[in-house]
Amino acid sequence: MNKNVAEVKQPMSFGMTVSIIGLFAGLFWGAIFQLFTYFNYTEIGPTFVIRSWIKADFAKGWIGVILSLVCLSFISLLFSHLYSALFRKFNSYWLGVGYGIAIWALIFLALRPLFPGMKTVMELSIDTIITTFCLFLLFGLFIGYSISFEYHERELEKKIQAEKKEAQA
Repeated sequence: MNKNVAEVKQPMSFGMTVSIIGLFAGLFWGAIFQLFTYFNYTEIGPTFVIRSWIKADFAKGWIGVILSLVCLSFISLLFSHLYSALFRKFNSYWLGVGYGIAIWALIFLALRPLFPGMKTVMELSIDTIITTFCLFLLFGLFIGYSISFEYHERELEKKIQAEKKEAQA
């Protein structure tokens, strides 16, 4: 009976795994970002995502934080699929670190005009710059390492299965 159950069980697709990693990364690191904001390590928080476009009072409270975490999760989903498409075959955590730094530079330097409520990097405090830089670095490391690890584990499993089939033949 257990043998039949094992044969029927299908592993989750790689794309779905990447999506889950991305959603979790956005939620987790967005919550850490909010925690850093709460303890005044940074001048800005995850609500900068929605407060640039929504001027209502609720965007400044906990509803705004929750909406921002949802937005960050979906943005993170896109970043995780981009990493998967470009770098999943590389088995190095340094690439994830670089990816996080690139995302920080993209948001705080290149895309800053999309967030009119956010100060320029030169106007931010050094605490905010260092905190957000490290946060994005860890975000990239998390996405990069998780996706690369999952990809290489699946490739190893395919190789083992192919060797088993060859041995049986």
